[in-house]
Amino acid sequence: MNDNRNFGRDRADKSADAVRSAADEREMAFQLFQLPHAREDPASQTADLAARLRFIELARGELTNRRRRIGIFGATMFGEPGWEVLLTLYASDSRHLTIARISKTVTASWSSTLRWIEQLDETGMVTREPNPTDRRSVLVAITPKGVRALDLYFSQMPKSEE
Repeated sequence: MNDNRNFGRDRADKSADAVRSAADEREMAFQLFQLPHAREDPASQTADLAARLRFIELARGELTNRRRRIGIFGATMFGEPGWEVLLTLYASDSRHLTIARISKTVTASWSSTLRWIEQLDETGMVTREPNPTDRRSVLVAITPKGVRALDLYFSQMPKSEE
């Protein structure tokens, strides 16, 4: 009988831990995604987070489709490195990526990638800053303006394309 009481208590403890863990994950996601009304209304927070996660999956799908298309038709037929840079930053699990990492994922030369990052920086879609842990590299991050633009793009995507 004592075992049953402990079992019930263990289940309650695990359930409370799961609720705390889910709350911690939600808070981390709000900070990571910089949602506009984080902490105001829990229902809108959840809706914003769900939409952002769906948009990120769409961005990853878009990157996969582009790579498949390039595999079939070649990279020169469809060249949009700026779009790939934005999608890569948007879909990344990291807030900042090095130019080297972006260059490895984008199907463009190093110099083209640098040129596009510079253009995107000038338009306010991304920022560049020195890497605090490696002075030889630069970190690139998508700006709130870039996130809003891609959110808008993916929110207007027809359901059939999802």
